[in-house]
Amino acid sequence: MTLAFSRAALASKPVIIADTQDNPGAGGSSITTGFLRAMINRGAKDTLMALFHEPEIAEAAHAAGKGATIEVTFAANGSGPGEEPLTTTVEVVAISDGRFTGTGPMVGGQPINMGPSAWLRIGGIDLVVGSVRQQPHCVAVCTHLGVDITGYKVVVLKSSVHFRGDWQPYADSVVVGASPGAALDDTGVIPFQHLRPDVRRRPMSNH
Repeated sequence: MTLAFSRAALASKPVIIADTQDNPGAGGSSITTGFLRAMINRGAKDTLMALFHEPEIAEAAHAAGKGATIEVTFAANGSGPGEEPLTTTVEVVAISDGRFTGTGPMVGGQPINMGPSAWLRIGGIDLVVGSVRQQPHCVAVCTHLGVDITGYKVVVLKSSVHFRGDWQPYADSVVVGASPGAALDDTGVIPFQHLRPDVRRRPMSNH
């Protein structure tokens, strides 16, 4: 994360951090709070984070309405790696039904449904939460709520690869992060028990 902030301080475009171990396309829950907790503790500014799968938080935001301030708990029922509950106060910046047309080479032109969704704010940190678990595969995940993705220094996305086609043109650079999550980035740490001795656990590795 220090590297990402160092790049961001010098960049004219956002630096994207891929929260790869919470990628729902690889089995992640999209509710881990490692990066969010770190950003809050750091007092981060000009930061965007997406996409949290938090139906209860989205429902509370819709009930409260735009402009409201509410207390919510991220990963309230989490039991997996990195799913540590985090209670905080958020401002509801915008809400939507989560239906929009996808953009970019991955989902461009396709109808997307995130379910009831919300743009939330914690100090200098903006977050997008939805009710249907999916990756932030295109910028419209955020822009359909009115988010200007060019106005940030750091963007944290719960994805590994699929975001790149639509997001990377807006970014100065992409940094892959490894905050705790179920979708392990390093296959060498998976506790396999019945592999043949000559099977590689990591790409470009002899073991």
